[in-house]
Amino acid sequence: MKSESRGISTGREGVDEIIPQQKLSWVDQVQDAIGRARFPWWLTLLIFPIVLIFLESYLLVRESGVQALTWPIPLGLTVIYAVFPFYVFGFLYFIDERAQIAIQRIRPLLDEEKNLAKFNFTISNMPSIPTALASLAGFAFFFGLRSVAGITGDIVLSGTTDTTRWIRLFEGVLLWTLIGVVSYHTIRQLRIINSMYARHVHIDLLNQTPLYELARIPVYTALSIVIPVSIILMVLPRLPNDPVSIGLLMSTLAFNTIIVIAPIYRVHLALDDEKVKRQNLNSKLTDDLIVRFREEVRSNALEDSSYIKMSLEILNLERDIIHSAPTWPWPAGSMKTVAAALLFPTVIWIIQQLLQSIFASP
Repeated sequence: MKSESRGISTGREGVDEIIPQQKLSWVDQVQDAIGRARFPWWLTLLIFPIVLIFLESYLLVRESGVQALTWPIPLGLTVIYAVFPFYVFGFLYFIDERAQIAIQRIRPLLDEEKNLAKFNFTISNMPSIPTALASLAGFAFFFGLRSVAGITGDIVLSGTTDTTRWIRLFEGVLLWTLIGVVSYHTIRQLRIINSMYARHVHIDLLNQTPLYELARIPVYTALSIVIPVSIILMVLPRLPNDPVSIGLLMSTLAFNTIIVIAPIYRVHLALDDEKVKRQNLNSKLTDDLIVRFREEVRSNALEDSSYIKMSLEILNLERDIIHSAPTWPWPAGSMKTVAAALLFPTVIWIIQQLLQSIFASP
């Protein structure tokens, strides 16, 4: 399986008795086939866009001459449509790999050892029927996008020859089918992560590092989405003028923000709940010791006064440590960096609008 090709044992061993037999999605089956190749998975995926770029460039030159290779829009579209479907597929492979590594790193915090095999399998393998439905949704969205007037509709099947248009159609269908899969994959992983935080992970206020691992997965997802969106905005400067494109840009920004904040907020709630429990326990123990000390003072029996004093000092130290423990799982600097990266496409769009208004003015 694909997990075994990464050196992580996450097959069905120990899983069948926990969850029902699950037929893997077409995406996982393709990833398994790629994982069995003699080459690294990224090199195998890289072969396909290289072939498509050369093929489309050849057709472009045959139709319009060598000077066509200097046209930024057709050449940019050739690279975008050839690379992005396989980029999305590689992104799924990368995210699953990071998710499995994160599961291994939080292993000491899991409530039961048997859950390790369960989460290793479920977080990186999708069920077949929901994945097929997500694929169909992306497929339908692609052809719905074609019918929308404006720049977005113009570029979806742009090409100089019939052969190029058919190649572009194949690339567009594959890209948007995979985008549907990515949307389902991301939402499903978020649900699994939230379930783990809520029910299956022990919270340790003094060792929060393992908790960061799962929260990083949606951040990798969001940043992986930002990269192609930013490239599209830079390669196709006219695209942001289209209302549909603006809607897609804003939807992407909102989606990325939600998937980043949701797991971090779940960790915050878990840490805050654990902090309140520890503070309540500390207060109860402190109150009990104070009551015990008062009883000894009244009875003039102070044999245990030294023990009580030392215990109170330890409890006071524990109270200070608990009070200073953070409940947000990342430092402020890291969150600022992530926020800046997520806003980068929006910044590009704003700059393009300003430049266009400046150069368009008489």
